[in-house]
Amino acid sequence: MYVLSVSEKCKDVAKRWRRQYYAPAIKEWGWVWPLSVERGKAKISAEVIYDKLVALKGKGTPEEIEKIIGNSSWTDVSCDECDRDVEVVVTVGEKEDHDTRTARLCLDCLDKAVRLATKKGK
Repeated sequence: MYVLSVSEKCKDVAKRWRRQYYAPAIKEWGWVWPLSVERGKAKISAEVIYDKLVALKGKGTPEEIEKIIGNSSWTDVSCDECDRDVEVVVTVGEKEDHDTRTARLCLDCLDKAVRLATKKGK
């Protein structure tokens, strides 16, 4: 169980980008850097995006990062119960990966879960 926030995702976005588009590509799939990624109808080098993310020095806003990458998926945090975009969630379950049993719960939903469990437990 751990806390995940928009600010944390913004802070380490360059590292996560590199891990997604550089490290695994070289080791696992034999891809060659620089890769190109789709951005709308255009293609842009993953290395160019990485360099722009690094230039933010871990202090970029979600809006700045979205402008560089072309979408908000790298900074969004949403609750799996109420489906709202929020600033902070608690992640419970298995360590997050592509095919794991994990849930992200916002503070409101966590509070509801505790009240529900407390009511049922009496």
